[in-house]
Amino acid sequence: MGARRGDRGMHIDQHRERLRERIALLAALVEGAYVATIASASERPVAASGRMALLHDDIVSLSQEVQAEATQFLVRFRPVASDLHFATAALGCCADLQVAAVAAARVDAVGGETEWALAKSAVPSLDRLASCVYVVVSLMVDAVNEWDPSAVDAVGEARNEAVVVREQVRAEVAEAVVRAELDADAVMRIDAIACLLERIAAVSAACTRRLARIGPVDQITEAVRA
Repeated sequence: MGARRGDRGMHIDQHRERLRERIALLAALVEGAYVATIASASERPVAASGRMALLHDDIVSLSQEVQAEATQFLVRFRPVASDLHFATAALGCCADLQVAAVAAARVDAVGGETEWALAKSAVPSLDRLASCVYVVVSLMVDAVNEWDPSAVDAVGEARNEAVVVREQVRAEVAEAVVRAELDADAVMRIDAIACLLERIAAVSAACTRRLARIGPVDQITEAVRA
């Protein structure tokens, strides 16, 4: 009986590790999609390379793998509270990362219709917001790779900085409207990009908070090993 419990604990650890690895890879793909989006913005007007479409396909495929793995994890083993907590957090992280990926794709699409040089001139904080959001995403990816719940504070601070800059973007957009520097469509596109960037920062922070609720890797399987 003890050997069986030990085997079960080992299999649970293996499933959890596979889930962690897939979520870490998914986070890295989302970071890649965000970097590609920002790079595309700086390269306008360059013809689309199709890299965002390829990244999106990879993200969708890997998200499906994570969902299937989490479901199998729950079906295969009798779920105790720690199993349910872990699987729920894994699925939540997956959902957060999918939202971030979709938002990055929308930034890329909306940005394709925007004259970035003019946008940065009229709304200089937009570039800073993109940089702040990258810091949030990068810290989130590091936290997921290391499964480090202590990173939640650093990610939260970076997200708060992005929120402050988002308000500056909002003020600059309003000033651009008053000065009539941009047409109405351009102003709406810039504000839409800022909203999407803010969304990416928010879900990246949410993903990190899920890790904090689970705890460090060496504590995850403590209950089933006992």
